Amino acid sequence: MPISKSLYKPFLLVSLIFASTQITAMDLGVIGNTYQIAEQDAVEQIKAKLLKMQQTGELQRIEQESIKKSINSLKNPKANDTLTIATKKSSKLYDPTQTFDQEVRAEDGTLISPAGRKVNPLDYVKLSKTMVFFDGRDKEQVEAVKKLVQKEGLKIKPILTGGSWFDISKEWKRQVYFDQGAYLTRRLTIEEVPAIVSQVGNKLQINYVPAKEIN
Repeated sequence: MPISKSLYKPFLLVSLIFASTQITAMDLGVIGNTYQIAEQDAVEQIKAKLLKMQQTGELQRIEQESIKKSINSLKNPKANDTLTIATKKSSKLYDPTQTFDQEVRAEDGTLISPAGRKVNPLDYVKLSKTMVFFDGRDKEQVEAVKKLVQKEGLKIKPILTGGSWFDISKEWKRQVYFDQGAYLTRRLTIEEVPAIVSQVGNKLQINYVPAKEIN
């Protein structure tokens, strides 16, 4: 059975150099029969191993497992386990103002912003939706946010901090997002979930609300 072309890919990474070495020693004569030393080519060993794996279906199994793990990783990103569950209502304001440490210039050298300039993105762009951060592994939070989404519709942007965005999106029949790498929760200094984030003036108000009190 000929080996498939895909099996030869690993061989492109293998480079073997064989060198013969002359050894000078005292001639003690011939003690017994002599035979030519035969060593199986390492590349041939690898080819034989891969061929056997192909014939037994082992290669296909490994490939399928690899794909399965990749898909599972995409559907279930790493959760942000630094967050705690909100047990009482509380709120705080977040100022998104950023300061340029260095001046910013266009490709032609035109000065866009001098060093030290403070810029608040909310002075230019308004938050169009209320962001709700919640843990998809907590059934109480999932049910609470689901009811809020059904009530407010597209005004709400549901964002997971843990759990499967794929499964919940499929169940809710609408897009549910995931805070990949905890980027938003860290940027907004969110410490608890559920957390409801909305714009107040040129700042963001972060409300921590226990799941049972979300309405």
